[in-house]
Amino acid sequence: MATTFSDPVRHCLRGKRFAVRVGSDLSSERAIDAGVAQGSKIGSVLFNIYVNGIPSPRNCQTRLCLSADDTAVISTGESNKAIEELNNYLDQLGKWLIMWKIKVNADKCQAVYFTRRRKVPDPPKLYRRAIKWSKETKYLGVTLDSRLTYDNHITNINKKYCEVLALILTLFTVLEESIDCLFTSILYPKSYAPLQ
Repeated sequence: MATTFSDPVRHCLRGKRFAVRVGSDLSSERAIDAGVAQGSKIGSVLFNIYVNGIPSPRNCQTRLCLSADDTAVISTGESNKAIEELNNYLDQLGKWLIMWKIKVNADKCQAVYFTRRRKVPDPPKLYRRAIKWSKETKYLGVTLDSRLTYDNHITNINKKYCEVLALILTLFTVLEESIDCLFTSILYPKSYAPLQ
């Protein structure tokens, strides 16, 4: 029996079921009608194949940045023109998302206006819904604030470093105490035991 590329893909997509656990309660099983199981090994590959046809911006001031399922749309230039170009692209993107049945939660989308100016233009729109301006966003592990100072990013990295350092020091202390305990209880008494 000949195996094609689509056979393993078909196996990953067909007949899959899921249940939801909240605390100790488990829902009844339901069929997965679209998509792949979260965390599956082939899921990210299939997602990349699926979104391969995502439309590219038509102008050079707007860029689409994709990394797995993290997506950023960046538009540069004079304020009003940049927002106009961004909204044009978001309209085009919204139509493509609807056509390919990809749901984007517009409430989870963020828009950051990188500037030193105090006045910001009207926010961009996806599905004709405004995406609220945020003071900062996190993209691919980097916290970007509206003034590009990286203050919060550096603070977060420093906090994580201090937490890891404290953990390492605690482990060294426990390890040192364990070695002392082993030495005094096992090796030390035998080294002074009378020879027979």
